[in-house]
Amino acid sequence: MRKLYVFLAVLLAASLILAACAPTAAPTEAPTEPPVTEPVATEPPATEPVVEEPVVPAVEFKSKDPTTLTLAYSDLSVDTLDPALAYDTMSGEILQNIYETLVFYNGESLSEYVPQLAAEMPTISADGLVYTFKIRSDVKFHNGDVLTPTDVAFSLQRGLLQGGTSSPQLLLTEPFLGVGVDDVSLLVDPEGNLYDDRAGIIAADPAVVKAACETVQAAIVPDDAAGTVTMTLKQPWGPFVSTIANNWGSIMDKKWVVENGGWDGTCDTWQNFYGMASADDPFSIIANGTGPFKLDKFVNQDEIVLARNDDYWREPAKLAKVVFKQV
Repeated sequence: MRKLYVFLAVLLAASLILAACAPTAAPTEAPTEPPVTEPVATEPPATEPVVEEPVVPAVEFKSKDPTTLTLAYSDLSVDTLDPALAYDTMSGEILQNIYETLVFYNGESLSEYVPQLAAEMPTISADGLVYTFKIRSDVKFHNGDVLTPTDVAFSLQRGLLQGGTSSPQLLLTEPFLGVGVDDVSLLVDPEGNLYDDRAGIIAADPAVVKAACETVQAAIVPDDAAGTVTMTLKQPWGPFVSTIANNWGSIMDKKWVVENGGWDGTCDTWQNFYGMASADDPFSIIANGTGPFKLDKFVNQDEIVLARNDDYWREPAKLAKVVFKQV
């Protein structure tokens, strides 16, 4: 019996050991639903109250005098009103409204031109040397004098002979007198010792001085009967038309110039007007052109007034007056 008890005890112990060594299955759990959360009530973000701008009634601005344009400048310094001498922007702004040229730029184009005091664009010889301009016959200067071909030729001759290194005439001397001739004084002294030296030219050989003037006059010849001016260049010159379209190509009234102390148009007196400085030029403060405006008042560095030319050969300007004012 005792052996049986021992055997049973050993069997029981073995059973317990086997039970302890067996793998244990993980308990299975039923799947669970995610927790349901109640929506949290939130208040809408605060917004600024909309403020409506007050409606401002439209204001119609009207000039007290719509026929007058006033332009303000911090510096109203005009060097001269002589188109043969003027080479600064401020002078040019005034001159371009008073005087006119034979041709002018076509709008904003720098390579297209339209006739102005010329009745049509010039005819040009096959060799590019001779330009013939037909001059309008229905144009008057501001003082009532009628424009003639003689006025045109005189104006360009006067500019070349007045010359001087302070003027824009160097742009015209080379086309008419030859490459390298940048001033008429070189026709008197090719060595260039008489630049801006009026006294020296007056004292030079009278025959040489007269010949210089005759050379200039032979290059620009008027024909009042035919209504033309013929210009002969020393060599073909591509920018010639564009050059005379600027202020230094402006046309002046010969009779008026002579009456006001300018060159008389003869080759015996031109040297007395060579190298004219703006301070000594009688035409620095007076003007008589053919343009849409006349010079009404000239007080340099203060006020310049232009008045409409009601007898303008084209349609008169819309403005009755333009005031340039230094402020």
